[in-house]
Amino acid sequence: MSSGRAAGPAIAAFVLGRLHADLYPLQVGVSLDRVETFQRFLGGFAGNVAVGLARLGVRSAVLSGVGDDGLGRYILRTLAEEGVDTSGIRTDPVLRTALTFCELHPPDYFPLTAYRLPTCPVMLHYGELDKNIPRERIEQVRAVFPQGIYYFYPADHGFNCDARASYDAPSAKLAWERTQDFLKVHIG
Repeated sequence: MSSGRAAGPAIAAFVLGRLHADLYPLQVGVSLDRVETFQRFLGGFAGNVAVGLARLGVRSAVLSGVGDDGLGRYILRTLAEEGVDTSGIRTDPVLRTALTFCELHPPDYFPLTAYRLPTCPVMLHYGELDKNIPRERIEQVRAVFPQGIYYFYPADHGFNCDARASYDAPSAKLAWERTQDFLKVHIG
């Protein structure tokens, strides 16, 4: 784990997800084979959400992983400079930090090309009765990201939120137990 625990009030939001470095071209409307220069940015769901929350004044922390490399150190430093607690980020001595190349084709085409598998493992929970996320879509995700851990429950969308009519206590309990075990293995 990193030692980047920032001083201040209690953490209000923990963000669990991938961290990676994004390389954006400094030329717009150019494919990767024609790009001449790039600029590096913090990337990944966890980093983007945690920084956004911190900029809004919400005390946030990231639970994730990076490699013991220059990109991992860049991510840790950038998050800390933004006021995000990095003490929940594991630095892996073997795996490398994920890297993504981007293209800019405004107004609505921004293809991403990922290099290196993310160092942060992913676990996903789905309700089998969920009409918002069809099973076919989940299988498409699984085909693209087979190393993910996928769990299905006899429940509907939002089954783990006790403020919803779709709350399913047995499924929520099992999902929470699996999540705790996952975090113990991957974060400590």
